[in-house]
Amino acid sequence: MFSHLYRQKAILKVIGGRDCYGVPEIKEVRTIPCRIEFKNTIVIGQTGHEVSSCGQLFTDFDVKVGDIVTIENVDYTVEQACFSVGLDGEYSVNQVYFA
Repeated sequence: MFSHLYRQKAILKVIGGRDCYGVPEIKEVRTIPCRIEFKNTIVIGQTGHEVSSCGQLFTDFDVKVGDIVTIENVDYTVEQACFSVGLDGEYSVNQVYFA
């Protein structure tokens, strides 16, 4: 539905868990088309506390909290991911906040 707006690309690193030292184990790496906006926003993080995010992106791909998004060789952690459902009941867009 919004795929015509996705003119930028980001690298999504899907996290499968963490090792005994707390280092994320990357399960999958893929390049996703998206729309990126750098804007400071207060969101609720994965621990339930308020977190300052430095930007958001919109994409059709499934992104989870804790995944890593690489934009221009800088790694960001996904703090919140919300998907929207259109009026027809179909999944339309995934809004992701990262810090």
